[in-house]
Amino acid sequence: MVFDVVMPAHPLRVHRRRLGLSQEELAAATGLSVRSIQSLESGRNRAPRSSTVRLLADALGLAGAEREQFIRALSLLPGSDDTLPRPAQLPAELPDFTGREEVADRLAAALRPGDRPVVVSISGMAGVGKTSLALHVAHRVRAHYPDGQLYVDLRRTGREPDEPYRAAGSFLRALGTPAGAVPTDAEERAALLRSVLAERSVLVLVDDVEHARGVLPLLPGAGPAGLVVTSRKPLPTLPAALAVDLDLFSADESLRLLAGVAGTDRAFADPAAAAEVVDACGRLPLAVRLAAVRLAARPAWSMRDLADRLAAGDRRLHELGGSEQAIRASFDLSYRALPPHLAQAFRELAWPRLGEISVDTVAAACDVDAAIAAGIAEDLVDARLLLSPRPGRYRYHDLVRLFAQERSRAVDPPEVAARLVRRLVDGYRKTAVAALQTIEELPSPPFRDAAAATAWLAAEGQLIVAAVCLAAELAADVDAEACADLARALGPQLRAAGEWDEWQRLADSVRQVAVRDGNRPAALLAGMQLGHLAILRNDYTLAGSHLATASGLARALGDRAAEARTLNLIGLLRFSEASPRLAIQAHRAALALYETLGNVPGVISARINLAKCLATQGRGAEGLVVLDPARRLLRPGPEVASVMLRHQTARCLHALRRYADAIEEHEACLELTRRHGMREGSAYALAELGLTLVAAGQPDTARARLAVAVGEFERLGDANAADTYRVVLGLAQRALGDLDGARRSWRQAITLG
Repeated sequence: MVFDVVMPAHPLRVHRRRLGLSQEELAAATGLSVRSIQSLESGRNRAPRSSTVRLLADALGLAGAEREQFIRALSLLPGSDDTLPRPAQLPAELPDFTGREEVADRLAAALRPGDRPVVVSISGMAGVGKTSLALHVAHRVRAHYPDGQLYVDLRRTGREPDEPYRAAGSFLRALGTPAGAVPTDAEERAALLRSVLAERSVLVLVDDVEHARGVLPLLPGAGPAGLVVTSRKPLPTLPAALAVDLDLFSADESLRLLAGVAGTDRAFADPAAAAEVVDACGRLPLAVRLAAVRLAARPAWSMRDLADRLAAGDRRLHELGGSEQAIRASFDLSYRALPPHLAQAFRELAWPRLGEISVDTVAAACDVDAAIAAGIAEDLVDARLLLSPRPGRYRYHDLVRLFAQERSRAVDPPEVAARLVRRLVDGYRKTAVAALQTIEELPSPPFRDAAAATAWLAAEGQLIVAAVCLAAELAADVDAEACADLARALGPQLRAAGEWDEWQRLADSVRQVAVRDGNRPAALLAGMQLGHLAILRNDYTLAGSHLATASGLARALGDRAAEARTLNLIGLLRFSEASPRLAIQAHRAALALYETLGNVPGVISARINLAKCLATQGRGAEGLVVLDPARRLLRPGPEVASVMLRHQTARCLHALRRYADAIEEHEACLELTRRHGMREGSAYALAELGLTLVAAGQPDTARARLAVAVGEFERLGDANAADTYRVVLGLAQRALGDLDGARRSWRQAITLG
């Protein structure tokens, strides 16, 4: 083999043998490796660095003329320091490189050469700017590596297993090793590369590594070399001094890049359009750059023209791709590396257009258990095809989602989206029903108590709403009863959290599915929820229409529990219309029906609503009598019922002028609502506390509470409640002598009301 060819007259070999030293003994004396000694004596490698030559001379005990002759002989061999190749293989960095200042400084500092090799790694999703950053940093520090810079893109020919082997051979030849002296054995080739790098201050950039094992054959073992590695996946087994994982650009960095490529004047002539372009690109640096290049090449286009073209989601990848289809190609490298089951999950999970994806979403969509679902999601995160904003939650980058949907259209059957929605609705239904049972009745697996069930509904709420809305939008063959069950479980939680718009979308979608399928029970549920929403939004005509329809359906179906719930809602409507007598009548009818049915949650709800009407009429003692059985019936768990019971107890106490007791109840109610994230409940607790404080002669404290409550009602979109408590705020201001403030509050209440 070429590796065994030696040069008998090599000065090092001559002096070592004269002294009777073995290669191992000389290596031990100098601190060099045996392989380095062998390489030097074989003549297959270039001459050592001058510092190494002197180290060898010292170890051999050479002095005087003999020493100088030895040093001169080794230093003047072909391939000496003066004639060694100094490769400069780094591609040019982008002239308009933008952003990443802090991380670039950290990488550059870490790459300062020393006595040992230094390794840094840069990871991140496709298009996030790993290579651009690596080149920027490499050019910054290349002066510290005077023996040259090497570069290889391990993905340029695909994911071929011998790519690192070929890269090692290329590096050896670039560093001066004759082609015939490059070993054919992979391990020997890697070992020789380590020997060569140990002698020289060389910077190596290995781009787009798939696995750590792909870069290990190129890793320096000793000496002052530096290695920069980029990879889509983190490489935890790589011995890196610094590993950075790149996130998307900030909005500011994105705008700076857009301006740097397209021109500052064009970028900032229409700031709103520029912001839309950046958003359409998802702040992915490659996408922003491609958009800017596209604009720069079209002087007739304005920033608004570009923003409008990118606004069409189904055309966005085409608009950004250009002739080279750079975005698609970048994502496709990651996609093609997926095993079949992950590729299918990646395609199918993109269809619901959910803001976030949970483990439960993956489990339902892929029809697997939670443990397998978590593994699928995390594997897609590792592949840089999903983002994980927080533990257990996932989302697609907008452009990656579009790519996944394109791939799905190319390989999946047309009904894939509808099939996925069916799985989501059915999968969520089972857990949501268990959550509702746990909240209203008894713990039901997988929930240990009402708090856990409520927390799950809060976490999954937006995903459930999205699934039901898609069932309506896609006309998917989804069970209307399943959609109704989801709305029945989630509606009260959305109301308590002040998520009325989400609740509206959910109820509207349930009604749409119910009408399409002719499902009267689902239509009944949707009608009750839409009627309740209309009451909260002060649209009493619409509320009356929805509740009349729901009442008729309940009677037609013989659903007495639904009839009782509808009566309870009609009572709320009459109360809101300032008809307390009619409200009391409806609530008493609901209560009687609930008691006949033995429906404990219904009995509690009707009694609370009845007490509210009585307290408003100043009949506080009667209200407390009505509430007493509800208090005995209430079991630990349903926090909404606990809040409402305390709230109406406080109002009854206020009606009896027991202000200190009422304040105590209001404060306990407020603490409960805040603990459980009940925005509407918190607003009412604050407002009624303020009202009681005014009556108790504490206007200063009352004013602060009322101001916060009014602001919260405005944010909830409850104009009626905001105006009602503005009047009370005016009373507190007047009691404090702030007549101008009181007039403003009253005038605003009258004007807006």
